[in-house]
Amino acid sequence: METARNVMVYRNGDSFFHGRKFVVNQRQFLTFEAFLNEVTSTIHASVAVRNIYTPRQGHRVTELEELQNGCPYVAAGFERFKRLDVFRNGDLLSPPFRLLLSKSILQEWDAILGLLTEKANLHSGAVRKLCQLDGVPVSTGEELVNGEYYVAVGVEKYKNLPYFELLVPKNSGQTSPMLSWCDWNLTRSTSPPSPGKSVFEPWKQLSQLLLSLHIKFPNLKWEHLNKSISLLLGFCCESVLRLGLK
Repeated sequence: METARNVMVYRNGDSFFHGRKFVVNQRQFLTFEAFLNEVTSTIHASVAVRNIYTPRQGHRVTELEELQNGCPYVAAGFERFKRLDVFRNGDLLSPPFRLLLSKSILQEWDAILGLLTEKANLHSGAVRKLCQLDGVPVSTGEELVNGEYYVAVGVEKYKNLPYFELLVPKNSGQTSPMLSWCDWNLTRSTSPPSPGKSVFEPWKQLSQLLLSLHIKFPNLKWEHLNKSISLLLGFCCESVLRLGLK
């Protein structure tokens, strides 16, 4: 006998919608199409739901069997997502968060900043701008590139730190143009560094250790520790960058 699966479905691009729970089994839904129709009705979608995505990776679900018990999903029409991974400005301890933006919300920059504010939870308050990893600000949804990394910035200045090198696992399959550029300048070498070696490695190990502690003890008050160590790491990285550019 098939085991029922409980899934939570959210409306795409609606940060104020708290989601609806669905019980998925053959008695409730014979086909995936029937499930989509029920989702459309239950969440009061403005358009017919025709796509279900995982919120973290943005993978499209096409069969009932792919729905996992206890997992959240995002319901959308025929619009396509832009998937962004966003770092918090000056924060070298918190991993990047993922943001999925539909075509409709990409037309509203203030709405995008609102979603970033809610997700980033910056110490300085609201997100005022979004920057590329090299510090160049982005001002419209059309400029955003699917699958790229960005930095959410508040009222403070953008902090040029090795976010990607410290916070993205090596086995993620992602590469950053900043890595070879920084290593080249910091080592003052005439050729790119050997694969797998980086001057950021000790700081990366420290960052990963603190993240592990953060996960293991989620109820502890880490706000002040997070801020203090982030500032320390930021100061060290900026100092080494300045030395490398002299």
